[in-house]
Amino acid sequence: MRGKNSKIMTIELCLLLVFCMGSMLHAATFTVTTPELGNLTIVEADPYKSGDTPGNTLRVDGGTFWGTTVASGTDNLWQERTITPFNTGYQLVAGATDRVYEVTSDERANAPELVTTVTGLASLNYDVYLVHSIDDGHASQIARMLGGLQASPAIICDKTTIVSRIGTSTGDWAVGVSFLGTVVGDTISVYAKGIASSYRNDYIGLAYQVAKTAWNPAPADGDIDIATSTLLSWNTGLNATGAVNTAITKHELYMVETELGVDPNFAGVTAVDVFGVNPTNITPPITLNTDKAYHWRVDEVTATETITGPDWMFETIKAIPSFDPPLGSQPAALTKAMVGENAVLTATAGTTGGAGGAISYQWYNSDTSSPVADDAGHISGAATNELTITAAVADQGNYFCRATNASGTKDSQTASVLVKRLIAHYKFDGDLVDAIGGVNGTMADPNFITGINGDAVELNGSEYIDLGTDGTPNSSLGGGLDAGTVSVWMKATVGGFSFAGTYNDSDNTGFDCWYTTSNGLAFMVRSAAGASVYTSFGPSNNIANNQWHLITYTWDCETGKIAVYVDGLLGISETDVPVSGFTAWENSMIIGGVNYPASNDPAGPADFLAGSLDDYRVYNYSLNAYEVAGLYAAFNPGWSQCIEKPTYDFNGDCKVDLLDMAEFALSWMECSLIPASGCY
Repeated sequence: MRGKNSKIMTIELCLLLVFCMGSMLHAATFTVTTPELGNLTIVEADPYKSGDTPGNTLRVDGGTFWGTTVASGTDNLWQERTITPFNTGYQLVAGATDRVYEVTSDERANAPELVTTVTGLASLNYDVYLVHSIDDGHASQIARMLGGLQASPAIICDKTTIVSRIGTSTGDWAVGVSFLGTVVGDTISVYAKGIASSYRNDYIGLAYQVAKTAWNPAPADGDIDIATSTLLSWNTGLNATGAVNTAITKHELYMVETELGVDPNFAGVTAVDVFGVNPTNITPPITLNTDKAYHWRVDEVTATETITGPDWMFETIKAIPSFDPPLGSQPAALTKAMVGENAVLTATAGTTGGAGGAISYQWYNSDTSSPVADDAGHISGAATNELTITAAVADQGNYFCRATNASGTKDSQTASVLVKRLIAHYKFDGDLVDAIGGVNGTMADPNFITGINGDAVELNGSEYIDLGTDGTPNSSLGGGLDAGTVSVWMKATVGGFSFAGTYNDSDNTGFDCWYTTSNGLAFMVRSAAGASVYTSFGPSNNIANNQWHLITYTWDCETGKIAVYVDGLLGISETDVPVSGFTAWENSMIIGGVNYPASNDPAGPADFLAGSLDDYRVYNYSLNAYEVAGLYAAFNPGWSQCIEKPTYDFNGDCKVDLLDMAEFALSWMECSLIPASGCY
């Protein structure tokens, strides 16, 4: 009896320990069986802390965690939701706890990225899944989130991606698993993130199982610079317990050669049969050549099924010169230079271990497909890896570098040179001629009056100047839309008009700079996707006072920086979100109004100026404050303004001279140390 009682007590103690440990743990790990996948190990996400010990789930950004609930609008945005009121159907799964994590509804896409990690596994090949809720009963309210095996996950997981369900549906909600990929080793990490435009982001955890496919390839998936004499090896697929699957009778080896970066197509490829466990030193079924990518696959065959393997890829050694890292470096996509400044383009090509011999270089003009030649005082290095151009207007364009050795030739990516300059100038001296770019304006019956400098064009509030679709700013290289300046003298008595602008019909590309009815100056450049840089401000004095005023807009869409100047002085400088991606104009750029897209009401030309314009200029770079002030000073002799106070201007006259030295000398040897003995 004593032995029996001891055994009973031992069992009871073990059960008590299991119960207590279960109540202390924050998340459960358990096994379920599904018809589609068989046995799956579920690991619930546990982002809570027990004392100073984190759970299995962390914020990727290193931020701290939260309590059992989170107020909507906080920066954490994940919160615990108990299952019973949450009603997912997950509570019907044996072993599940009452915990699921949902992104609060206000900022799903901005919720911090989470990573759940499982360690201490046998070092095997695992199929890994994201466990998440799915909506069975809501056709339009989609529950979805992002998952992946790397940071910044990009795999959308919703009811269209699941490969199996866990538990049963409640009618509205259920739980599914979406496949993320395969991991080899003793550690699994799954990354999860909320996604915008979804009804619910419910993260439950991860699931894994031993993968049945062939694994542990050599060369490893993604290897580069592999010798053409290499042999192949891999491990035989496993059974559910992690042992070699003895039911596998043969391996079917597929291989296809592609150009670098080209996806494979195994259609029509004949497999080579390989036998034995964990095959090694297998000769590739096709001849390996340099500078190629090889995709290969091993399918495991049993008496009842063929288990399709993953697509593995390796690249052979590079004997033809390559500009791509790590062997080389590509030239910068865009280089900007003022006229007379040097534009330097640099590209370096290399091969694996010097294969293919010495490399020679030659630069080409992409626009003409002709080689660039050295020109004393203008161009040097045309036959080297570094091309230097002392920029002239005619040098604006696209270039590439060609590298050649005994094995072949490779061209670099395109390198564009933009020459920063004035690209359009309408003086309005009795005509609508563009004195710089040759894009002349048209107008039915232009009227000219005395302007700020020579003549000016007068508009009656129902007419405009048409520049056509080549009008600037535009999206061409150096066309000024991505970065530029518009400067114009205007005289008006009422607002509510655009100085210049147009919009496309088929996308969102647009440009507009305008003067409001409430004495406000505004500006916007918009990308094809609809993102824009925008600013507005109200001058301190009324500029619709029938006097000449210089209005200058500057912008740089790469940095998002915008500025507006009135009469040579800065009115506002702001930094908006950078934008890019513009298309050619579909509707004419116009001066004295804006050309709205067909979808707008009104469509076409509108918002006309009733007043006069003079000296309309467009630059393809953002002028600085000194250059803008210079535009105003050019037509106002004697005008002077301090744009930026020099550091050593002690007397406040905006220049450093002998008077400032005298001011400095007056304070020479002054000392405020206590005690005074410290001064000597």
